[in-house]
Amino acid sequence: MTDGNCTASKSIDLESISIEELRDLYRELPGVIRARENAERTARIERVLAAAKAEGMNRDEIRALRTTLTARDKKKSPRKPTQAAKYRDPNTGATWSGKGRKPAWVKAHEDHGGSLDALKVE
Repeated sequence: MTDGNCTASKSIDLESISIEELRDLYRELPGVIRARENAERTARIERVLAAAKAEGMNRDEIRALRTTLTARDKKKSPRKPTQAAKYRDPNTGATWSGKGRKPAWVKAHEDHGGSLDALKVE
C-alpha cells in the first residue's frame, strides 16, 4: 500500500482489508490527498499561464494581475464591535454581555437561587 501508485475504484470492499492495512491507508491518505491537490493546482496554474501567454501577456503583467487580484480578495470585512459586559462572575471575573447563550456560571448562579440582577456590572 505504500508504493504511492494505489488506484482505487469508487467502490472499495473495506470489509476484505485487514485492520492493519486500513490503519496504513488512514496514515497515507492525508499525504496522498495533499500531493493530488498540489498536482491539480499546478496543472490549473499552468493552464491559466498558457492562456495568458496566448493572449499576449508577459510574466510581469501576469504577476501584476495576481497581486491586484490577491489584494482585492483579501479585503478585510468590517468587524462587529464587541458587546460591553453587563454581567460579571464574582468568583472568576468572567463577563457576559447578555447576548447569546447563558454561560455555565450564570446558569449555576440561577440554579442556586441567585438572580441575574445580582451579577450586573455597575
